[in-house]
Amino acid sequence: MTRTEAWPRATPSIIPPELIRPIISYIGDDIPTIHALTLTCKLLQAEANLFLYHSFTHRDPIKHGIFLRAITTNPQLAALVQVYHSEDIIDQEDRELWVLTKRGVRNMTNLNELAFRSSYGVSGQPFLEGCTFSLKTLLWDSKTDQAGIPQFLENQPLLTRLAWTCRTHTIVSPLACPSLTVFEGNTRAIEAVIPGRTNVERIVWTPDHDREYHRYAPPMSHLSAEFSGLRSLSFGAYSSRYCLITIVDYLKSLEFLELLGVYPWDIHLIPTLPSLKVLVFSFDSWGRKVLPLPVESREIVVEACFSKCPRLERIDIIHEERDGGEDVYQRWNYNIFQKDTVAFSEVCKGRTAYSHRRESGVIEI
Repeated sequence: MTRTEAWPRATPSIIPPELIRPIISYIGDDIPTIHALTLTCKLLQAEANLFLYHSFTHRDPIKHGIFLRAITTNPQLAALVQVYHSEDIIDQEDRELWVLTKRGVRNMTNLNELAFRSSYGVSGQPFLEGCTFSLKTLLWDSKTDQAGIPQFLENQPLLTRLAWTCRTHTIVSPLACPSLTVFEGNTRAIEAVIPGRTNVERIVWTPDHDREYHRYAPPMSHLSAEFSGLRSLSFGAYSSRYCLITIVDYLKSLEFLELLGVYPWDIHLIPTLPSLKVLVFSFDSWGRKVLPLPVESREIVVEACFSKCPRLERIDIIHEERDGGEDVYQRWNYNIFQKDTVAFSEVCKGRTAYSHRRESGVIEI
């Protein structure tokens, strides 16, 4: 090649997104590094933005402000957001953040999961006005938003998980959110949402604060058909719960039961659950962590449950609270009568194990 001949121009190589995305995922939570990728080229910018704006769950109001300003000035970024949580971020004095949230949520046209909680009495209902997204998960806890939620739910056909605390008598149309399979709420919310929904498979039932010292729930016989289809139930919260006897006769299909705290009569009622496969005993109070079953009497209770529950395969019992880490449970397996220890995250997998067995045909828990 002579000096007068030109070097052949290199053909620009296009790296497939399938190779770029694992690299960005490997970077993980190093946000400054991922942000730096947005300044390199359009290809890396687009892929890095997918990672940066896919979900936002921080609890720092300053970070919320930065995030919301970005998506309100650039609708293309807002369209990338699929998960957004605003939990105790907005107080009544921060008007700018309230306005940014209202504009930002409205721009999140592809949002799948939304969580809002306000302990300050701030209404989140205006954030839902004019929104066009179709959610799969809604986690809503605001004592000032009772009237607007039922109407909003009527426009959410894809919603599969709903967490809602209802403080007044409310009725939700049984035609609303027809895909709902998981519900978390207090007694009033259950009475509002569950009637007519035999497809709900998991309920997280928390007590009403104004009824928390009552051992017996209101009559639930009108929900016997709905409860008979439940596969998973977490019963109670960090205050108190009703007696299991109020609903035990209806739980014919229940495979997973988590009791927060243990009442003396619970042990006698557990064998009446014909389909039970996993039993969990968890803490029942916040700040006063009392083990639900004393260590010295656990073997007697475990042996009694296994001998009287023909399908029971596993029992998990809270054993140790770890500050800054996961609580530790003792695990007992049928036919292997020895205890092991597992982390709380492992225990949680049992809450939805029924869905994996149904989809794959696998019987293993």
